[in-house]
Amino acid sequence: MKKIMHLNGFVIHSPMNHSVGSWRHPDSTVAESFAQPDIWQDMARTLERGKFDAIFFADQLATYGNYRGRIDEALTHAIQFPTHDPTLLIPMMAAVTEKLGFAVTLSVTYYPPYMAARKFSTLDHLTRGRIGWNIVTSFHIGEALNMGWDEKIPHDKRYERADEYMEVCHKLWDSWDPDAVVADKKSGVFVDPTKVHPINHKGKWFSCPGISAVEPSPQGSPVLFQAGASGQGRDFCAKHAEAAFGVQLTTRAMKDYADDMRVRLKKMKKDPHSLKFIWGIQVIVGGTEQEARQKQQEFNDCVPVEGGLALLSGHSNHDLSQYDIDEPIEDIKVSNIWCDDRLPANCRYARTSRG
Repeated sequence: MKKIMHLNGFVIHSPMNHSVGSWRHPDSTVAESFAQPDIWQDMARTLERGKFDAIFFADQLATYGNYRGRIDEALTHAIQFPTHDPTLLIPMMAAVTEKLGFAVTLSVTYYPPYMAARKFSTLDHLTRGRIGWNIVTSFHIGEALNMGWDEKIPHDKRYERADEYMEVCHKLWDSWDPDAVVADKKSGVFVDPTKVHPINHKGKWFSCPGISAVEPSPQGSPVLFQAGASGQGRDFCAKHAEAAFGVQLTTRAMKDYADDMRVRLKKMKKDPHSLKFIWGIQVIVGGTEQEARQKQQEFNDCVPVEGGLALLSGHSNHDLSQYDIDEPIEDIKVSNIWCDDRLPANCRYARTSRG
């Protein structure tokens, strides 16, 4: 039996994607062109020609300010910032491709569910059924402050709230019967009102009485991605997602994660093999191994140590400037997006890691 591998390009609408300092490489033009349409349309064509399933956009709503308690290093080294809105790229990329899918990150904490349902239904129409949604709850205090909040919602409450959020979205996507749009010029009837149903949702976190603002789209709803790492996050992923995005350091860890997710799916009376797994890896391609390693060294030479520390401090929500660069780091309590509020025991951060 043949196995199918699904490939997604993983990017950010920013001068820096997932290789710190790569915008500095002599052959890179991203610093001058990341805000322009041509680079993204060319990327879309290239990925489709390479038989990729989709392009996956990460996103964030604030710059990292954990390192030294300031944003200076993140700005100096373009650490995933500036970050432009990725959703606006999708229609222009879809226009130059036929099969490439588009998965985009949108926060359920800072974006109302009615607007999310409207946005993704619209994008599903404009891509002719090729849109996906990476569901995030947003862990970064800077994002909360930018949205006018005094503090971020605690981890467990974010997921509780997100669960109801998805309930509202699904109700909205289902508020139109598939054949509600008549568009009969002769009778003058565009929509049959008996086939559109107000959702009248009133819950703990959200109230939404109406119907979706957009008629049924090709998929009905976007393909749902999620990257839950904590126990509650994994349960949310098992309940709502069709594809799990994960970053693990070993194949053993990948298998452990997949096995755990399948157990959770089974407990929810779902097919344990219904969830797709999309793993984050960084590939450097060369005509020979020597050429690839030369490219790797060139990328490593572009990495500023303080830029790398700013990124890791942001990802772990912990200021790493308080430690010596060669000091072993163990068992530090952090509010971490990947590791369920803990930095892994015996995690070593050494100068040789190049940030």
